[in-house]
Amino acid sequence: MDRYQTLLSLREKIARLAQERPEVGDDIESNILQQMDHMLMAYLKLVKSRVTYLCVLIRDDKREWDEGREAPQRNRKQKTTVRRLSADGETDNLHTGSREDEGRPLPTLEAQVSELQRRIDELRLLSEQQPGARDVRQTHINLLEKQIHLLLESSKSDQRVVAQLDAFTDAFEFIHDRLSASQVAPSGISGFMGEVVQQVDETIRFAETFRPEMDTMLGELTLNLDTR
Repeated sequence: MDRYQTLLSLREKIARLAQERPEVGDDIESNILQQMDHMLMAYLKLVKSRVTYLCVLIRDDKREWDEGREAPQRNRKQKTTVRRLSADGETDNLHTGSREDEGRPLPTLEAQVSELQRRIDELRLLSEQQPGARDVRQTHINLLEKQIHLLLESSKSDQRVVAQLDAFTDAFEFIHDRLSASQVAPSGISGFMGEVVQQVDETIRFAETFRPEMDTMLGELTLNLDTR
């Protein structure tokens, strides 16, 4: 969370500048700081959304490994350190709680969808071979198809979340630079922040539409792993 610490540092610098500049009245100063605090809280919400999405990918991939099947295009002997794009857009080590997890990369959306489709194809074949269990197999197939759909839609949401997280530092630095300039237009800064906050809130609302189903999927995957 180094980037979040950077945002906190910039927030403090901006607060000092706003207080030191006579052009910035108390009302505008209060408005700027309130909107920055709102953005910091929004940042953490977006991070939480990223973590949920990444956990679903990791958990589903771990299930395939625990079942004794290697995910597509993977090699257990691979020596690459497990790394991931962290929730705030930085690369760091990923610890999933098992030494066996070391040496494999973060699963991709494409690999997960491919694996789910492979399982669907297997179930369809079994359904043809075992007509007495066709209705049960079809229910299982419907579940996996729903999971694919949710992963694909959630990926779109995650892409938007990542783009929004990338914009936070630039937005804070822009505000800092404007307050540091020889001539300050406080109302313009406040208006700019209002536009940024509106966009951030829209991204959060978009991401939250997928959250209940993502939480359910993560809970189901965790239960399946814990009961093995």
